[in-house]
Amino acid sequence: MVETQKAWYVIFVGDPRRISYLDSAFKALHSEYLIWIPERPQLERNKRKNKIIEEPRPLYPGYAFVQFNFQHNTAINDLLKFHCGGRLLKRPGEKKPYILTSEEMETMKQLEQSKEDTRSLASSYKIKVGDAVDIVGGPFQGFKGDILSLKRDKVVVNLHIFERTVATDIDPASCVVIS
Repeated sequence: MVETQKAWYVIFVGDPRRISYLDSAFKALHSEYLIWIPERPQLERNKRKNKIIEEPRPLYPGYAFVQFNFQHNTAINDLLKFHCGGRLLKRPGEKKPYILTSEEMETMKQLEQSKEDTRSLASSYKIKVGDAVDIVGGPFQGFKGDILSLKRDKVVVNLHIFERTVATDIDPASCVVIS
């Protein structure tokens, strides 16, 4: 029997509530495994108590990362499908499951520990409220403006158009901060 090295694999289960069944699928394999579901605290309002509380939420809902020895057979996929409706992720056109690199694992661990809200596309462009920006794409290309607020996937920009100021939603990729 060839001894394989443990590696990290991505398992997609779709419904995040089914991730709890992963443990039973791997126990049925009788192998050593480690399941990691990256989480990050998220502030939410408790309506009954009228308080803001910090709740852990999965960083990648519906996905789990599992470290185990993979022998190329269909037993693991059948067990995952049976126990949690999941499957190992593969690259398009490949038969082997995708193995995460150490750089990808390190990036995910850093994301889990960071305080930024990764659900917001605007936060990934390092744009802040009050920044002066040039619009470099879209219908408002060439105009200048100021960031009024950040939305989940848009930024609200106060544009200076024809001696008037107009607030509009713009894709954050179209905004470049003016130094």
